[in-house]
Amino acid sequence: MHHLNVLDLSGTYIESLPDSFSKLVNLHTLLLKDCVRLKYVPSLEKLKALKELKLKRSQIEEAPQGIEELVNLSNVDISWNNSLQTFPCWKLCRLSQLQCLRIDATRAKVSAKEILCLRQLKVLRVHLLNVQELTSYVTSQQCQSLENYCLIVGNNLEYAISTMGNEVRVNVESELFESGIDLLVLPRNIAFFEIKKCHNLISLSDILSLRDGRDLRTCHLRYCNRIESIFSSSSFLEDCQIPLRTVESLLFLELPNFRAFFDGVVPPYSLSFNLKKLYFCRCSSIRNIFPALLQNFPNLEQLEVSYCKHVEDIIVEVEMSDQGHHQEDSNTITLRNFQRLQLSSLPRLKSIYKGKMVCGSLQDIVVDKCHTLRRLPLSLDMDNGQASAPPALQHIWGDNEWWESLDWDDSYSKSILQPLFSLKYLVAPSHHVMHNHFFQDPPLPTTANTFGAQGGAF
Repeated sequence: MHHLNVLDLSGTYIESLPDSFSKLVNLHTLLLKDCVRLKYVPSLEKLKALKELKLKRSQIEEAPQGIEELVNLSNVDISWNNSLQTFPCWKLCRLSQLQCLRIDATRAKVSAKEILCLRQLKVLRVHLLNVQELTSYVTSQQCQSLENYCLIVGNNLEYAISTMGNEVRVNVESELFESGIDLLVLPRNIAFFEIKKCHNLISLSDILSLRDGRDLRTCHLRYCNRIESIFSSSSFLEDCQIPLRTVESLLFLELPNFRAFFDGVVPPYSLSFNLKKLYFCRCSSIRNIFPALLQNFPNLEQLEVSYCKHVEDIIVEVEMSDQGHHQEDSNTITLRNFQRLQLSSLPRLKSIYKGKMVCGSLQDIVVDKCHTLRRLPLSLDMDNGQASAPPALQHIWGDNEWWESLDWDDSYSKSILQPLFSLKYLVAPSHHVMHNHFFQDPPLPTTANTFGAQGGAF
């Protein structure tokens, strides 16, 4: 056993490692992933050859002793340990080979100074002490040279498993902007940004560093009580770069004062955003999702709106440009890329759109508990005077009472769409779908591997 190079006890129910474990002086790789009962790991001080340490999802409360002596370590992953309170980054300054450090999804918080002594880092996922420490690190040369990062501020133990990388997540209640909106600085190559429980923020575009985020693809806003819009009037000043143009997915969850995308400003027709997926859940002040600005989102593929009690219209007073979206009939709009519409628990919803919608890529429509919605604005395909359903449409989900109450523009639309209609969408309500999709945890081990279950000697 002394010549063992790799030890993998992942997924077992081992509770401790014996002290004789330190005799494995030739060990290069130690894998203790998903050992959900593991509480004790003896000193690693003698394992000088160790290069990779993965100790994820266990019950440990502190980092293993002696880790600072392992000068050959290049990969340390101690993430998803909810009981881990502290991690002594400053002790790792001697580890000149360390390239990957993960201590995210723990309660351990570190300062920028502690991280900056690790000069070879390429991958970093950590919780920082506060926004000031985040800004201090983001503006460092080391941060700019990282290949992959997740920088978290606040108690954010619940977050998505993301393969995107280059993430910043901020959850600090009202502390964030007490010293001014310019306090928050984000990396230029940020791909994912989440802001949660920041109650002094009024408009997302007030975060000036978002204007430099040309790689930003996903943005989540959650539980921000005062935010009212995404873009304020200052967003479109001639000398400013317009933020969020590259974003593909937006999630708005529990924003009680959110009213509109654009506050006090109408974007130019020529301005195009790359938005593909848009989710609203429990935004109680918004009344219209797209008032007079749909032409700015030509790539929209998916829209989900749920539990927004004052929403009355999805698309209102659309004014299309000359980019192939405007039909001769001014009441007809074309959404070439639109694939999915889900509307759930919208008690005041009266209209999706008052004209006709040409949606050649539309696959699914889900309508649940929208009892005042009386019309589907779908434009049927016409071929030599013969009407047919939109070519990609597979399902229309809803309850029978709603379906039978719909008003139709002609005598044949209902009979053509009837074969696509199914009773009730057979999944959880939309807000649970969003939660499961964006905020899942790694799976627990499903079976116990009994090897080493009692922490036997090596």
